[in-house]
Amino acid sequence: MSKLSEEDVKLFYKLMHALLFYANKKFNVVKNISSKEELFHVDINETAPLRKNIYKNPEIFDEFVNANPENFSSEELSIVSSWKKFKKGELMLAKHTKEHSIFFDEKEGKAYGVLGITDSFEDMFDGHPPIMINITFLPFKGKITYEGIFMPYNIHFGRGIKSSLKINLGEAIQKYGVITSLECSC
Repeated sequence: MSKLSEEDVKLFYKLMHALLFYANKKFNVVKNISSKEELFHVDINETAPLRKNIYKNPEIFDEFVNANPENFSSEELSIVSSWKKFKKGELMLAKHTKEHSIFFDEKEGKAYGVLGITDSFEDMFDGHPPIMINITFLPFKGKITYEGIFMPYNIHFGRGIKSSLKINLGEAIQKYGVITSLECSC
């Protein structure tokens, strides 16, 4: 299935919740929060501005790693540090495969193979691409996942757009392959 393993889901959320809590201490976006657990239970609409601050201020990743407030292992810190290579934008969820869901970046002309976290994108969207999504990709253990939230647009695409997407996606895959790691300089 095209999602993280249960073990990786636990690790991802352990790291992401710690980073969010650390960033909230710095940016003070979500008020009156004294623990990661409290922050985890806050409505996602309240944490969205905190997440935006993180990606506007990517030095927070290095600050977190240097402070290591949770006494994470070097492997765990390496994962958080890799998140500096995030990719953010409006991308087209183009199709699903057994290994991942493929997103197309029209501006770059590149295709990305992305894993869901707890659910595959195919399950989340009932298997009906194309879908335009505002999303932030993160590297995770040599793969690509997303940062936990995304915003799909309620746009329906006609036959012409779908046909054009299929052609452009095919050209991107032929030229670059499906990019499955943000660690490379593809």
